[in-house]
Amino acid sequence: MGRTRLRGLDLAGLRMVIEVPSALGWRDREGEISGTVSAPTDPDLYVGVRVGEPRPTLEESMAYSSGRHTFEIGRDGSDWVIVVHGQKPNERVARFDADFREGEVVVSPEHASQILAGGGSPLDHPLDELLVLHRILRTGGLVLRGSMIAREGRAIVFLGNRCSIAEASFSGAAKGWRRIDPMRAVGDRIAIRCGDRGPVVHSLPWSVTGAPVASIRGELDAIHLLEQSEAVFTEPLGENEAAEMILANALAPVHDAEGASRSGALAERIALGVPVVRLGMPAEERIVPFTWGQSEAALAFAPPF
Repeated sequence: MGRTRLRGLDLAGLRMVIEVPSALGWRDREGEISGTVSAPTDPDLYVGVRVGEPRPTLEESMAYSSGRHTFEIGRDGSDWVIVVHGQKPNERVARFDADFREGEVVVSPEHASQILAGGGSPLDHPLDELLVLHRILRTGGLVLRGSMIAREGRAIVFLGNRCSIAEASFSGAAKGWRRIDPMRAVGDRIAIRCGDRGPVVHSLPWSVTGAPVASIRGELDAIHLLEQSEAVFTEPLGENEAAEMILANALAPVHDAEGASRSGALAERIALGVPVVRLGMPAEERIVPFTWGQSEAALAFAPPF
């Protein structure tokens, strides 16, 4: 039996351990994404990888298109099966238990050769995101399309459409903040996980541009929904409307009825725990200053010049 290598990653507080054959290279975007490497012990999600002939067995499945790949996901008994098709069918087949706690990824010999020749990993998109999405949902959290800023353990989340503000600049009391610019990061993924002390938000390492995203986290202070408008406005949302808005921005798996139901309950729980505000932003190109702790911070951005 060949030797294997263990690798540990921490994604949104989710500890993932991947075991790969020693002959299968792994030169991705550095799982080296800042702050995500961890000791390969005590996993929340264990993934075994082997090279072989993938033989998918699906009772029913839903098919999706994602970049250069298509994938199918469905059930085989109580297990979940994900089949990734690339240049050739059945590039990778993953089988996981009902809770996405542990499973195996079988990589075709042709795709293994591509990994060795050009870099990448057995869990390359879309597998990595799918596994994290399902496991976070089963541990009391939601993955959302949005962005965040965080400082000293506190965080604010931005959801909604791309507004025309070119850049948010941080100064003064905001010194030391690590940010994901909400105007440039629309479509990036964040995870909100509900703990004993309330919701905590984590950045996730996937972005529309493909640029690395720093690993940051913070206890959630507020959620801001950004909308284009002719004038600046701020409107606090009631709990029901806030929950609907959170769910509308969630990556809720329609192929997973139980997971979709969890998503709705989690959106309601988050809306009960933090204020949710709709913000209107003028559709003009400008740079808006943002100083944490000042009056404009309460409205997320300064009024028009």
